[in-house]
Amino acid sequence: MLRRVAAPPGPKAERICERDKESITHAIARHISGLVISRGNGSILQDVDGNSYIDFIAGIAVLPIGYGHPKVIEAIERQIKKYIHACATIGEYEENIRLSEKLRQIAPGELKNGKVFFSNSGGEAVDACLKLAKYYTRRPVVIAYQGCMHGRAGSGIGLTASKSQYKKYIWPSLTEIVHIPYPYCYRCAFGREYPECDLFCLAYLERVLETVVPPENVVAMIIEPIQGDGGVVVPPSNYFQCLHKSLIYQDILLIFFVM
Repeated sequence: MLRRVAAPPGPKAERICERDKESITHAIARHISGLVISRGNGSILQDVDGNSYIDFIAGIAVLPIGYGHPKVIEAIERQIKKYIHACATIGEYEENIRLSEKLRQIAPGELKNGKVFFSNSGGEAVDACLKLAKYYTRRPVVIAYQGCMHGRAGSGIGLTASKSQYKKYIWPSLTEIVHIPYPYCYRCAFGREYPECDLFCLAYLERVLETVVPPENVVAMIIEPIQGDGGVVVPPSNYFQCLHKSLIYQDILLIFFVM
């Protein structure tokens, strides 16, 4: 049940936010100022003053089954009684293998034949992808999209192009990057209209490969199937099929970054 006890931030939240300012670096930006969470149940979050909210972003896409699910709690309790942590680079443990097997089982198409790499965050996953792609192709340049979010550390900070403040005073990037406009039909960077534009954004990519960076130098293109931090942007339905055909012809890898 949704409740509003005090206009946020309430008195308890204000006191905690003052302590936050004294103790925690401001490099951690809060998307919702003054929200101090106390508990969660299902899709509902409650703050320290008793206000409740529907969490439509699922903890930024990491809690699709909500908060406090009994099966998740049961699994955590069962594991924590055995051991909390064991570094997989020192020794193996069966839980790690079972999860990998399950992911391969439910993966679509040829991904069932792939192998699993676990990481701590999306930014770390992007960094691992680029290392693997560079090792495989021996190429230096990555093509990314304006408005993208691929992390704020390692290689990801150079790729990210949703807010320039993320890179303030910490240039240059750890990798060579070329950014192009995302296929955003509602606010087209080229002033075109879909479908009459005939995917002009793809023609622009081909122009970039002709005039800015040769395909032989491009290790991969990295793209969010639905751009998140850049505004929840959905590309036209035939964009990826056409992009894939173009990249296969150019012998360029395609990396999907999915939240």
